[in-house]
Amino acid sequence: MNTKSFEIKVGIAGLALALSSVGCAGAAGDGSQVQGDDAVAETSKLVHSVDAGNGHTVEFYDFGEGQVAVKEQYRMGDKPLLEHAAALETATLADIYRRVRSTGAVPDAIVRADLHAADTLSKPQLIRTTLPTEPVAPPEVATVQQAATTCSADLFHDNWSAQWFVDHFGSLWNYSCSQYFTNVNHVENQPSTHSWAGGSYVWLWKGFEGDFNIAGSFYIYRNGFGLPANIPLASGTIPPRHVVEWTIRGGWSNQTNHVTSDSYCKHAGMAQAWCGL
Repeated sequence: MNTKSFEIKVGIAGLALALSSVGCAGAAGDGSQVQGDDAVAETSKLVHSVDAGNGHTVEFYDFGEGQVAVKEQYRMGDKPLLEHAAALETATLADIYRRVRSTGAVPDAIVRADLHAADTLSKPQLIRTTLPTEPVAPPEVATVQQAATTCSADLFHDNWSAQWFVDHFGSLWNYSCSQYFTNVNHVENQPSTHSWAGGSYVWLWKGFEGDFNIAGSFYIYRNGFGLPANIPLASGTIPPRHVVEWTIRGGWSNQTNHVTSDSYCKHAGMAQAWCGL
């Protein structure tokens, strides 16, 4: 097992967590590293997507470095397809897919992503020296949209639904992780948030844009030992009155994942839960 130490830190709007390996609570591998001369850093690949209609989507990713991830996006008030317990406790992309689509075969691309993650973590960590040729660019959507419209008023007179976000995502009672310690933190109505994680926990991150007119944005990247620089993993918008959720699991304990969100209108909400030893 990889027994490299990790520490928990408090950030501006986040907490340093740890991410579990695929299929178990701790990081896999034997804790050793090997030099990979000119080895290209792995970035993320979208392997499958599910469109549930009405702007509700679920996307499955191979993040590389032994990590897999799932993104779910839906309108405020809609019921997520991936329940919190499934997100925090389910071990593989294939298992998560069966929670979303209970019938039919698991897509081959999802199976391959799980196998890639498990194989990566079963070997010594590869020290990578070369950046990927097509990194994911940070989003700039809110800046572009601002020229066309203005921030909305508090149309429901509820502080841009800050309390709704807290009630649904901000309490420990909103989450379940039966075998391990679970914790949660949250912020509301912020211009930006920044959270980071590394180690042996599963990480569930939620972003919310409370403005009625202008979208927010998110950006995910990885850094740390064995990587030549910050490695972009995903970016995109958080449409007005929508929730975007990311579940990330697996990877090396000596690397760190970061997620930032930005709201031009200063109505970003962020909640995160983690499950592990």
